[in-house]
Amino acid sequence: MKNSFNKILFFFLIITLIFKPDIRSEININLLLFYSITILIMVAAHLYLENKIYSNWCRIDVFFLVGFLIVHFQWPVMYSFSNIVPENISRIWIDSKYVNYGTWVSTLGGLSWLLGYSIPQKTKRKNSKNVKYNYSKLLYFTALLFILFIVTAGKVFLTNAKYIEGPTSDSGGIAAYINILLSICLTVLTVFVVLDNKNKYKNNLLKWILGLNKLYLIIVMAYVIIFLAAGERGAPISLILTLLILIGCIIRPIALKEFLIFTILGAFFMTMISIGRGIDSEKNIFNSGYENIEVNSGYDFTLELANSVRTLYMSISEVPGNYDYFLGELWIGSLLSIIPFAQSIYFQMTGLGNEYLGSAELITFFTFGHYPHMGEGTSLIADIYLNFGVIGAVFIMFLFGKFAKLVNIKAFLEQDLTWIIIAAIIGGFSVYLGRSSLFIILRPIIWSFPIIYFLIKKRQVLR
Repeated sequence: MKNSFNKILFFFLIITLIFKPDIRSEININLLLFYSITILIMVAAHLYLENKIYSNWCRIDVFFLVGFLIVHFQWPVMYSFSNIVPENISRIWIDSKYVNYGTWVSTLGGLSWLLGYSIPQKTKRKNSKNVKYNYSKLLYFTALLFILFIVTAGKVFLTNAKYIEGPTSDSGGIAAYINILLSICLTVLTVFVVLDNKNKYKNNLLKWILGLNKLYLIIVMAYVIIFLAAGERGAPISLILTLLILIGCIIRPIALKEFLIFTILGAFFMTMISIGRGIDSEKNIFNSGYENIEVNSGYDFTLELANSVRTLYMSISEVPGNYDYFLGELWIGSLLSIIPFAQSIYFQMTGLGNEYLGSAELITFFTFGHYPHMGEGTSLIADIYLNFGVIGAVFIMFLFGKFAKLVNIKAFLEQDLTWIIIAAIIGGFSVYLGRSSLFIILRPIIWSFPIIYFLIKKRQVLR
């Protein structure tokens, strides 16, 4: 079955390559239908085959594909099936003549990822060792970081001021580094809390969650509430996704019905916060969002995420027409971010402008010039395309698919702790990866291992 699926994937990859549009061409509904239906059918087949192995819908590949499809295909689907175009068309589509080509590149990238993921990899079952982990140091360190973050954060972090007044100087400094370290520690801590309690599950998920370490639960609840109240959705979503993936893959499988309920409720709640955070009101962000939310179709829940496709269209409009491909230069900033302050030292020494920090900064420069009043962000295919073009999108997405498969096998079939940590971090970013740089996961992964080395004690337990 898998071999047949691989052949079908490869066949459609070749067919898609043949049906290549010009970089600029009049928007063609038949082409968009072909690209959209092809990727949707292949994703559906992938999910069907993988669910036979895992019987669990809260997995890295599921969340990644959901985010990837929303970002790169929601607008083409909305247009080709419902004839809906953006109200602010120059903001989202940049120029409708780039939509065919952008959807074509996205289809190639998506099919390549699926092909990389579907290629079989060997699995070795290791002899399970009876190991006990003491994570009390990490627990107290995380609590300390949370307190330090609250003390140093200031108005911008703790309110929705940045969404109403715009960025201010309060948004950086020591609080930013504490926030990064706090999020990594929370993810790592979540892994050890789940592993420590995996044998305590007794067919009641809510009761199992409430039975977790009380200080951990207090930190998590306070963290989620404070960030959501400030209109910041990324950090809570990341933590919730990490927990859901760990529960689904280690504690008990999450059924499709449960997955759909989580997804719909989560999308509604996050849409409500997105609306509420931009309203200057005496009411809290939740009430403001609830009173002003308008849902005209199922598309509305994920429209903000889907609007990120503008970054791909902007990239195609500028590269290679006005700029050469950057051949990995836009990834140097992400690689250097592993070492504190190395990024800023490098850019000071080279004299490069801020637009070369990464694809998000470059796309913001394309849109607003040297003095932007906001950030545009990026998307996964745009990030790869700016560096290595269409060939890069095909080859790198293929490798990324193979890596995602390796993570799932090592973490959840072989139960390797190192890979469980990597899976937890990638899982937290899984939905967001569609609208981010490829190497956004690198710093959290690298930083997690010194945290484990210094703050986690391991001891062998006699059977």
